[in-house]
Amino acid sequence: MEPKVCYILTYSTNTTGGIETVVKNLSLDRDVKWLGCGGACSLIRGFFAAIKIRFSDYDIIHANDNAGYWVTRLARNKKIIWTAQGLWKNYFEENPPAGWKKRLGAWILLQMQSRLIKKSDAVVAINKPINERLIRDYKITPVRIVHNGVDTDKFIPMKSRKKFEYIWVSTNPVKARLKECIQLAKGKSMLVVGVSGDSAKNLTYTKISREKMPDAYNSAKALIYISKQPDYPLVMLEAMACGIDVITTEQILSELTNLGKSCGFVNLDGKKFRIMTLNGQHARKIALDMDWKKIRAEYKKIYESLII
Repeated sequence: MEPKVCYILTYSTNTTGGIETVVKNLSLDRDVKWLGCGGACSLIRGFFAAIKIRFSDYDIIHANDNAGYWVTRLARNKKIIWTAQGLWKNYFEENPPAGWKKRLGAWILLQMQSRLIKKSDAVVAINKPINERLIRDYKITPVRIVHNGVDTDKFIPMKSRKKFEYIWVSTNPVKARLKECIQLAKGKSMLVVGVSGDSAKNLTYTKISREKMPDAYNSAKALIYISKQPDYPLVMLEAMACGIDVITTEQILSELTNLGKSCGFVNLDGKKFRIMTLNGQHARKIALDMDWKKIRAEYKKIYESLII
């Protein structure tokens, strides 16, 4: 008998965001409980959500962020799986909180995530760097590494005129290094998606619904994504599925393939990172192996192993 799984996360799967998109594609017809707010509000709503879950008929609760914290305290009668989409330790090392309020908030987030890691029945890492840090800092070995996926039926190569040389996609211009990406473009046309800005001759800012993103990717020859963190974003997988070239750092691309070609270096906060280019044809083939159907099959094996 297939286990009954419920997903819990902070915001609705209809929200435009990485974790929300992941859960939307993983859950399909399964139930999803979302809190609808962050901060102190999420602690209160998470408490009551965990009580309801305790008395539910779910076999497994799958958390992808801190929304599952109270489940580890109040619903221990359920099997809990936590997917490490990222680690707060990594984030706060790169972005140290300033002021006592932010430091307190950071400490709370770290404590919540630490409990999720230690008290879950299964922990899944989405990449090797996260896996290595979980082993090193928390002394646990995750069940396995399961990459995030992409809908290769929705994100497909299209025969269309390439209006832009490059496309940049994010809602966080600091983490995704918009400034450095613009410099790498060297004055060539770039479509900037997800943030506001003043469009110029070679720079076009816009905000696009997720339904129109396949068209946006296919309007450019290459995606540029740069970050000090080694995690690859969903937008990179989407661009790869659309068969356009990908320009990113070596540490990010190496998680997915060794087929990239070196095309220079970029300086990020005084540290030099090698820039790699992945050909669009290779990118599409890699994306096909990361289709959500295959990712869901991997998680199904983990779910079934928890209730044997």
